[in-house]
Amino acid sequence: MKHLIRLGILLTFIIFSTAAVSAQTGKSSDYTIDQYFNLLTSKQLPILDKYKNRGSIVKEVDYQNRYILLAQDEWKGWGEMVLFDKKGGGHLVVVTQYDCTQKYPSYPYFYRSRCVGDIKFLELSGKTLVEAKDVAPDVKKLMLYGFYEKKTKQLADSDDKLIYELPRERKDILIKLAGEQVYSLVWNGEKFEGDYVN
Repeated sequence: MKHLIRLGILLTFIIFSTAAVSAQTGKSSDYTIDQYFNLLTSKQLPILDKYKNRGSIVKEVDYQNRYILLAQDEWKGWGEMVLFDKKGGGHLVVVTQYDCTQKYPSYPYFYRSRCVGDIKFLELSGKTLVEAKDVAPDVKKLMLYGFYEKKTKQLADSDDKLIYELPRERKDILIKLAGEQVYSLVWNGEKFEGDYVN
């Protein structure tokens, strides 16, 4: 019985020691999705300028899939954040933000809303998130509009929503224009490979 107690104490000590070392090293593999979220600056997520209490814009946290949905009743928009595993260890952090305006006030809301957004690819440098270089192809918006018109046989409007849909259980980012999937970014552990979706 004494041996079991000593073994239990030893295991407890090892677990806490390992956790302490991980906290001191600050390796990105030790960070959770909400810890990354707390490292974001207002330059990386501009809505933080408006809502100083960043917790107030967190609508949902999915720890299993390392995903956060950002939304707030007063904020006419939304955002997403997700982690991708790197082959060499650590994570790539991807975050989006969309802000919607009412262009045609007399129209029903779904006709008059115009949403403009952006996507950012970030990684940990020390204890700071910085822009990750050369991890995704440079996809020009005009190319996406052209492919949309070719695929749907319809002219794309400059007000059509361009959305980067971040994954929960997939490994790809879907790029949609006016609700139509036109492009896909697939993560291979080192970078995203892009392709048009027919």
